[in-house]
Amino acid sequence: MIPKYIILHHSLTVDSKTKSAEAIKRYHIETMGWKDIGYHHLIELVDKEYKIFKGREDNVAGAHTRGMNINSLGICCVGNYDKRFMDEDMFDLLADLVFCLCLKYMIPIDNIRRHNDYAPYKTCPGKYFPFDKLIKTIYNKIVKADLLDLDTNEFIIDFMSRKINKISQE
Repeated sequence: MIPKYIILHHSLTVDSKTKSAEAIKRYHIETMGWKDIGYHHLIELVDKEYKIFKGREDNVAGAHTRGMNINSLGICCVGNYDKRFMDEDMFDLLADLVFCLCLKYMIPIDNIRRHNDYAPYKTCPGKYFPFDKLIKTIYNKIVKADLLDLDTNEFIIDFMSRKINKISQE
């Protein structure tokens, strides 16, 4: 699978002191009968620090959004964003992750979506999820990296060559 979309989710649970990613994986396998956790990446608070947990491999279809699993990456932010706002530290980590995935797979910013874009009967990733802020942040990262005028085929090659040139000059 080559991902063309990123789809954002929330767990609709309260982040607790235990690793929620492991509990979600158990639920998906034992209760839902899936072969693995449905998401590709999860972000959660562990010991007062937000961390990214790897779910399915990026080249394996997910089980997170009906009709979109074969061409998208699912990212789950642990928490209930129907009831609360996202912490800035989680937001920053999410923005970095989404930006890196967009670069790695040449995913256009317009292909960053919410789960409820495909399941309108749901609120996922939550009514307080900072989607517009996330899109603006990703756009600003693209502008800052001077990647805005590149076509999709040159996007990652140019970015990586700039990084390599910068490293070789140091």
